Amino acid sequence: MLPEWLMLELTQSQLYGLVFLIGSFTVASLSDLKYMKAQTEFVEVWILAFLVFLAISILRWEVVGQNQTIAKLALIFIFIPLAHHSVGILFKLARGDVFACVAVMALLSPALIIVFILILKVSSILFSPILKGFGSHNAYPFMPVVMFGTLAIFSIGFYPWGIF
Repeated sequence: MLPEWLMLELTQSQLYGLVFLIGSFTVASLSDLKYMKAQTEFVEVWILAFLVFLAISILRWEVVGQNQTIAKLALIFIFIPLAHHSVGILFKLARGDVFACVAVMALLSPALIIVFILILKVSSILFSPILKGFGSHNAYPFMPVVMFGTLAIFSIGFYPWGIF
C-alpha cells in the first residue's frame, strides 16, 4: 500500500477532464513526433483546462485545505518559468509543453506535483536519445514525455484506490 500523500482523489468532472487531457495529449504527441510542434488549438485547450481545474481547486478549498491549495498554486507558478525555454532551469520547453504540464499539475496534490516533475525529468533523460531522432538540432518532441508522465503519475495516484 502506498503512503496516503501519494493517493489522489478527483471529482467526477476532474476525471472527465483528465480523460479529455489524455486524449488531447495522445494526438498532440503524434503531431509533436511528426512536426515538432503541437497545434495552437491544443495549447489553448490546455490553458483553458488549467484555468478550469484551478477554479475547481479553489472552489474545493474547504475540502482539500487552504494550505494544500496555496502550495499547489505556488509549485505551479514556480514551475512555469523554470520549465520555459527562456529560463529553462528544469527544462527548456515550448509554451505548449509547459501548459500541458500545468494542466496536469492543476489536478494533483503538491506532493504529487513534485513526483510528476521528477517523473518528467527522469523520463526526459531516458527518452531523449530516442526522441532526438524526431527532432532537429538539440531539440526533441516533449509531448511523448508529458504523455508518459501523465499516465505514470495517475497510475501512482489511483493505485491505492484499486483503479489500476
